Amino acid sequence: MLRSLVGSEMCIRDRDWRSRLYTPKLLLWMLSIINVLNYCDRYLITGVLDDLQSGSTDGANVPAGGCNITSNGTTRHFDRCLTSSQQGLIASIFMIGFLVGSPIFAILVKWCSSAKLLFCSLLLWCGAVLLTGSTSNYYVLLCARGLSGIGEAAFGCIAPPFINKIAPPDRKGVWLAIYFCGVPIGSALGIGSGGFASAAGAWRVPFFVEACAMVPLALLCYWSPIGRRSEKRAARIAATTAVHESTMDKLLNHLTVFRNSRYMLMVFGYAAFTWCIGGLVLWSIKFIQNVGIQSNKTSASFTMGGITAVAGLLGTVLGGTVLDKFSAGKDPRFGGYVVAAKLSAGFVAVGLPLLVVTTELTNPIAFYAVLFLGLTDLLTITTIANAALMWCTEPHLQEFAMAMCTVTTHLCGDVISNVVMGAVCDAAGGQHSARAWRWSFYSGEAGLVPCIALWGMAAVVGQKYVDSRTPVDRMDVSDDLKFLGIREGSEPSSSFSSSYDLDDNLDENTKLQNLSEAKEQAYACV
Repeated sequence: MLRSLVGSEMCIRDRDWRSRLYTPKLLLWMLSIINVLNYCDRYLITGVLDDLQSGSTDGANVPAGGCNITSNGTTRHFDRCLTSSQQGLIASIFMIGFLVGSPIFAILVKWCSSAKLLFCSLLLWCGAVLLTGSTSNYYVLLCARGLSGIGEAAFGCIAPPFINKIAPPDRKGVWLAIYFCGVPIGSALGIGSGGFASAAGAWRVPFFVEACAMVPLALLCYWSPIGRRSEKRAARIAATTAVHESTMDKLLNHLTVFRNSRYMLMVFGYAAFTWCIGGLVLWSIKFIQNVGIQSNKTSASFTMGGITAVAGLLGTVLGGTVLDKFSAGKDPRFGGYVVAAKLSAGFVAVGLPLLVVTTELTNPIAFYAVLFLGLTDLLTITTIANAALMWCTEPHLQEFAMAMCTVTTHLCGDVISNVVMGAVCDAAGGQHSARAWRWSFYSGEAGLVPCIALWGMAAVVGQKYVDSRTPVDRMDVSDDLKFLGIREGSEPSSSFSSSYDLDDNLDENTKLQNLSEAKEQAYACV
């Protein structure tokens, strides 16, 4: 019986033109490029904030007297200018749209094609970006940024789980790292292009360029096979279990992720991590100026942006490579999760003292050198922690799990720490006090302490979960087949050609090894 379940030609693959055209590697690069454009748009606002301050004031209640804006050494006076709070709302409204849209799209994906959802959401994103670059009305600008966040939300909860499913078993970390490289690359591209366009007096142009670049990618998503295998898997599981759930039951089923202790420990650890990183990034330029590292804002911005981009790129790739090395041969749901949790806690434990040392340095070269090492170390967990979050949840709940992780990490992380760090600075002496800024950064870095503790607990809980599985449990392939969406009696396909001997005459270790190899081949077909 076991031979029939895990023997030759088990995997079922689509053979239409879409599956032949949209190879896994093509899908990986397509989604990675979309991720670059998304983060480019996020940080493009940072580069053109001065232009928005004076060029998007229609309809806004602005204070009398105007303001002076300095650019490229030239100071100009404008009669109407947005306040700091109004400028801050431009960035915040994007995140509000993203947080609202994430759980909605994560639930919709169970009833709608993922490919069609991506197509519609990316077109919404394109329209919102075009509106951002063309409007001079402040409230229209806020609506555009909110719609941009909603449009990006669908992509954020669909793409990582899909890449995790199509990646080869021994390359999951590297494939996820390629995708998450879009964060530092897109961020640097957005800040750089925004600053360049602003200096050239054409700050609206980058918005039009990125919107036009996204349109063909949205069309590629429309015809892609993204989500089709998940639908077939769900249909097979439903046919096997013969369980008929109501719509309300299906909605309530999403709440089971909150009873998953391994998932919740990783989520709150990530929130503590975001508390630190989000706050440090927001206040980094003012910190550099006020503690005497660099007084020129433009130079500090370019230096900090370049270091963050390179550190993020190296850290993301390093994290994926290390994860693949140490999780090789392990079931991602069990041993792989434990490895990811341990690596996450370990890298943060190394990075924390580096950040503390950086906070006290005053020499620019030493400051940036140690900061680069610390950021490279900490940003390795971008791939590792996200992999752990997906590996500890069932495949049909991964989109919802990633969406709720995004909501929780921001609401419990940088949304609060941004305010707390500013308040600590004010209470410790004000914005012109170097010691006040150091205390502010210590309050952000303190978030890494509970992060290490929570991820360490996640590794312990995960290991206990692994140890509780008896050899009989590990030999029972029914759960594995259900996880893969394969049921006994499925029509075999020629894509799975290996055969594994599970004869009863073999010793237990040989059976376990053969089953492990069979499962690795099966995962390659997901």
